[in-house]
Amino acid sequence: MYIFTWRLVLLIILSLALSFPMLANDNLYLQNQNSLIQADKLRRSAPENFNQLLIQLNKKQKKLTLKQQNHLRYLNGYQLAFQGRYQQALKLLKKLTKTAVEPALIFRTRLTILNTLIAIQDWPLGLKHLTQILKLLPTINDTKNKTMALSIITIFYNQLGQYQLGLTYTDKLKQLSQQTNNKRSQCIAAQLSLEAQFSLDQLLPFNAQIFQGIKTCQVANEIIAVNLIRTYLAQLYVENDQTNKALTLLIDNFNEIKATHYPLLLAETNVILAKIFWQKQDLKQAEHYAFQTILQAKRLKTTKQIIKAYFLLYQINQQNKKYQQALNYHKKYTEADKTYLNEVQTKTLAFQLAKNKNQRQLQQITLLNKQNKLLNVQQKLTKTQQENERLFIAMLIAIVTLLIFWSYKTFSTQKQLRLLAEYDALTGIFNRGHFTQVASTTVEHCKKNKQSISCVLFDLDDFKNINDSYGHACGDWVLKEVVKACQKVIRTNDIFARLGGEEFCILLPSCSIERAEKLSEHYRKMIAYINTESTGHNFKVTASFGITSSETSSYDLNTLINNADHAMYQSKNNGKNQLTLFSNNEKS
Repeated sequence: MYIFTWRLVLLIILSLALSFPMLANDNLYLQNQNSLIQADKLRRSAPENFNQLLIQLNKKQKKLTLKQQNHLRYLNGYQLAFQGRYQQALKLLKKLTKTAVEPALIFRTRLTILNTLIAIQDWPLGLKHLTQILKLLPTINDTKNKTMALSIITIFYNQLGQYQLGLTYTDKLKQLSQQTNNKRSQCIAAQLSLEAQFSLDQLLPFNAQIFQGIKTCQVANEIIAVNLIRTYLAQLYVENDQTNKALTLLIDNFNEIKATHYPLLLAETNVILAKIFWQKQDLKQAEHYAFQTILQAKRLKTTKQIIKAYFLLYQINQQNKKYQQALNYHKKYTEADKTYLNEVQTKTLAFQLAKNKNQRQLQQITLLNKQNKLLNVQQKLTKTQQENERLFIAMLIAIVTLLIFWSYKTFSTQKQLRLLAEYDALTGIFNRGHFTQVASTTVEHCKKNKQSISCVLFDLDDFKNINDSYGHACGDWVLKEVVKACQKVIRTNDIFARLGGEEFCILLPSCSIERAEKLSEHYRKMIAYINTESTGHNFKVTASFGITSSETSSYDLNTLINNADHAMYQSKNNGKNQLTLFSNNEKS
């Protein structure tokens, strides 16, 4: 009995001794896990504390589990991106998407990669990652990750200039944030939605959504978002001749705006103030805020704000009769405007290439599915039918082949006839006859839905001289290049036609006269940028534009074209290579 008792005591002591390392390991695991969770929470709200925790975790990286190491790698990648070390961040995060096995972590990593690509404006690679994220999105059940994904997707589309797609995802973000009662997400959804609507000219200064958006973001204490929305409102006030309201709105909140230290917000605020003071003829204040805009915008790539600032400084110096300085600022304005247009074209091209690639992939998948179905049918027929049926199948296949060939030939012939009837053979855009049919329907649609419709008519300047001096082949080259230049800028639903000779027409549905004027200025510049060296000759290509809208010319196609034509001849008479808006007073 005595010996048995001692053996029992020794066994208990041994068990306790063995359990101590296990308990210690469990405690270490929990401690590390809590540190990772805490670091994840602090990465936005307290960057300094986040950095300290990250230093501690990196020192004991070898003591972490594989899952914890992957989490730490993600946080290190996030920190690199936050510090502006984008290429290092992308290298680490891309590697993590290949080595990690946790679906939620891989998804978060892809979102951070996309956010980083937005920062460096790598749109082709961003679209590639966006496609992967959109495929994964329906499988994500975690509302926090889904909310983050919808926010970043919307930001990407807005930055890319695809505002209609941005609105689609802000609607989804609004629904999700209302379900979860997430105040910050509600604010982000409101701000991004208003940004898209403002860029699409769908906002008016008395729109209740603007004031509701400000209130929502104030509740969430998102000061940057609050003041971004205020800049949209201020610009709407200026556009609607309510400059005093715009000035009061920005000046009353200027200290709050400065405290954000957010370059884009500061640049936008300063350029609006510069424009207001220019309109009030307070040139000193206008110049001050224009300089402040350039100072803030230096930390950004070429933006609309810096373009506006340079143009205002050009106008101010011209009015002050400082012609040399005015010329210098006009050069900077032209360079910045050209750079910005190139960036817009790069974004549009990247989006179109990605869109076409996706369409080709879908077509290939559809074709493969059809081929697989056909093979299955053939295999079943082969197994079930007798030898005497094989001859019938061969005959049937031959007949089907002949029918397909005949259908194809018929379709090709009809297609060629339709192209000849509807499109201009030289430039590939609508001819006058087909344009009249399509345009008449579009005008009626806009009239029925009470939407503005604008008409832009332009004629190439001195085109006869080009034909006479360099030959008709060179003239044909110019016509094609003009169409290519305009197609880089033209909107999806706009109707573009060659009316005859060197005269072209663009019908812009759902477009105000102000928007049409801006677009026409883009067309004019793109035509003026055409490089003619490849023809073996060096000459300038320019065009004179006439613009009107349903507001001044009614919903009648002939009236729209005639009035735009009248305005175009005003441009010709006033020196060519310029825009003229149609005015009833001028015609009378």
